[in-house]
Amino acid sequence: MSTTFKLPIGDWSGDGHRQCEYYIVESNKPIDAVREAHFNIIEKTGIDINSICSRTEEDQIDEDLMEMLKSMGFTPSNRYGDETILCADDVAEIWILLLMKADPTLDLTIIVEDEIEMLPFYGNDAKGRHIGNIGYGVLR
Repeated sequence: MSTTFKLPIGDWSGDGHRQCEYYIVESNKPIDAVREAHFNIIEKTGIDINSICSRTEEDQIDEDLMEMLKSMGFTPSNRYGDETILCADDVAEIWILLLMKADPTLDLTIIVEDEIEMLPFYGNDAKGRHIGNIGYGVLR
Protein backbone atom coordinates (compact mmCIF):
# COMPACT_ATOMS: atom_id res chain seq x y z
CA MET A 1 0.00 0.00 0.00
CA SER A 2 1.34 3.40 -0.96
CA THR A 3 0.37 6.73 0.58
CA THR A 4 1.09 10.17 -0.81
CA PHE A 5 1.19 13.28 1.38
CA LYS A 6 2.38 16.90 1.34
CA LEU A 7 5.44 17.87 3.37
CA PRO A 8 5.42 21.63 4.03
CA ILE A 9 8.66 23.49 4.68
CA GLY A 10 7.96 26.94 6.10
CA ASP A 11 4.84 28.72 7.30
CA TRP A 12 2.13 26.31 6.14
CA SER A 13 -0.46 27.77 8.55
CA GLY A 14 -0.10 31.28 7.11
CA ASP A 15 0.13 32.94 10.53
CA GLY A 16 3.62 34.39 10.08
CA HIS A 17 5.60 35.27 6.98
CA ARG A 18 3.38 33.00 4.82
CA GLN A 19 6.28 31.56 2.82
CA CYS A 20 6.04 27.82 2.30
CA GLU A 21 7.33 25.19 -0.11
CA TYR A 22 5.37 21.95 -0.43
CA TYR A 23 6.92 18.60 -1.29
CA ILE A 24 4.91 15.59 -2.40
CA VAL A 25 6.12 12.46 -0.59
CA GLU A 26 5.32 8.85 -1.33
CA SER A 27 5.31 6.49 1.66
CA ASN A 28 5.08 2.76 2.06
CA LYS A 29 3.05 3.33 5.25
CA PRO A 30 -0.08 5.35 6.07
CA ILE A 31 0.19 8.98 7.20
CA ASP A 32 -0.47 8.04 10.85
CA ALA A 33 2.65 5.85 10.87
CA VAL A 34 4.69 8.72 9.39
CA ARG A 35 3.35 11.07 12.04
CA GLU A 36 4.28 8.55 14.73
CA ALA A 37 7.82 8.43 13.31
CA HIS A 38 7.93 12.24 13.49
CA PHE A 39 7.08 12.17 17.19
CA ASN A 40 9.92 9.67 17.74
CA ILE A 41 12.66 11.60 15.90
CA ILE A 42 14.28 13.14 18.99
CA GLU A 43 14.25 9.88 20.94
CA LYS A 44 15.66 7.82 18.05
CA THR A 45 18.16 10.32 16.57
CA GLY A 46 18.89 12.93 19.24
CA ILE A 47 17.96 15.67 16.77
CA ASP A 48 15.09 18.12 17.24
CA ILE A 49 13.76 18.71 13.72
CA ASN A 50 11.63 21.57 15.07
CA SER A 51 14.77 23.57 15.90
CA ILE A 52 16.29 23.38 12.41
CA CYS A 53 15.95 26.74 10.63
CA SER A 54 12.95 27.58 12.79
CA ARG A 55 13.38 31.36 12.94
CA THR A 56 12.70 33.86 10.15
CA GLU A 57 15.58 34.06 7.67
CA GLU A 58 17.55 31.35 9.50
CA ASP A 59 19.31 29.23 6.89
CA GLN A 60 22.24 27.74 8.79
CA ILE A 61 22.71 25.15 11.51
CA ASP A 62 25.70 24.65 13.77
CA GLU A 63 28.58 22.45 12.62
CA ASP A 64 28.02 19.77 15.29
CA LEU A 65 24.46 19.22 14.06
CA MET A 66 25.65 19.29 10.45
CA GLU A 67 28.25 16.62 11.25
CA MET A 68 25.54 14.45 12.89
CA LEU A 69 23.36 14.79 9.79
CA LYS A 70 26.27 14.02 7.47
CA SER A 71 27.07 10.88 9.48
CA MET A 72 23.47 9.77 8.83
CA GLY A 73 23.85 10.30 5.08
CA PHE A 74 22.76 13.91 4.50
CA THR A 75 24.67 15.91 1.89
CA PRO A 76 23.97 19.66 1.87
CA SER A 77 23.45 21.22 -1.54
CA ASN A 78 24.90 24.71 -0.87
CA ARG A 79 28.39 25.14 0.53
CA TYR A 80 30.05 28.57 0.57
CA GLY A 81 33.56 28.32 1.94
CA ASP A 82 33.20 27.20 5.54
CA GLU A 83 29.45 27.92 5.68
CA THR A 84 26.59 25.64 4.74
CA ILE A 85 23.48 27.50 3.65
CA LEU A 86 20.33 25.38 3.77
CA CYS A 87 17.43 25.78 1.37
CA ALA A 88 13.92 24.34 1.54
CA ASP A 89 15.03 21.26 -0.46
CA ASP A 90 17.72 20.55 2.16
CA VAL A 91 15.31 20.84 5.08
CA ALA A 92 12.83 18.53 3.30
CA GLU A 93 15.61 15.98 2.76
CA ILE A 94 16.67 16.27 6.42
CA TRP A 95 13.10 15.70 7.61
CA ILE A 96 12.68 12.65 5.35
CA LEU A 97 16.04 11.28 6.52
CA LEU A 98 15.13 11.71 10.19
CA LEU A 99 11.69 10.15 9.70
CA MET A 100 13.30 7.07 8.17
CA LYS A 101 15.90 6.94 10.97
CA ALA A 102 13.08 7.14 13.54
CA ASP A 103 11.30 4.25 11.78
CA PRO A 104 13.70 2.19 9.67
CA THR A 105 10.76 0.34 8.07
CA LEU A 106 9.56 3.58 6.47
CA ASP A 107 10.39 4.10 2.81
CA LEU A 108 9.83 7.75 1.87
CA THR A 109 10.53 9.36 -1.48
CA ILE A 110 10.08 12.99 -2.48
CA ILE A 111 8.29 13.05 -5.81
CA VAL A 112 9.72 15.72 -8.06
CA GLU A 113 6.77 17.83 -9.20
CA ASP A 114 8.08 17.99 -12.76
CA GLU A 115 7.64 14.22 -12.94
CA ILE A 116 3.90 14.46 -12.25
CA GLU A 117 1.94 14.91 -15.44
CA MET A 118 -0.44 17.89 -15.57
CA LEU A 119 -3.97 17.44 -16.96
CA PRO A 120 -3.74 20.48 -19.30
CA PHE A 121 -1.05 20.50 -21.99
CA TYR A 122 0.52 22.87 -24.50
CA GLY A 123 -0.89 22.97 -28.00
CA ASN A 124 -3.49 20.57 -29.32
CA ASP A 125 -3.82 16.82 -29.08
CA ALA A 126 -4.06 14.51 -32.12
CA LYS A 127 -7.77 15.39 -32.46
CA GLY A 128 -7.08 19.14 -32.39
CA ARG A 129 -8.41 19.63 -28.85
CA HIS A 130 -6.92 21.79 -26.10
CA ILE A 131 -7.44 22.25 -22.35
CA GLY A 132 -7.32 25.94 -21.45
CA ASN A 133 -6.63 27.94 -18.29
CA ILE A 134 -9.39 26.71 -15.97
CA GLY A 135 -10.02 29.11 -13.06
CA TYR A 136 -7.78 31.81 -14.52
CA GLY A 137 -9.90 34.59 -13.04
CA VAL A 138 -9.96 33.42 -9.43
CA LEU A 139 -6.21 33.78 -8.80
CA ARG A 140 -4.87 37.30 -8.51
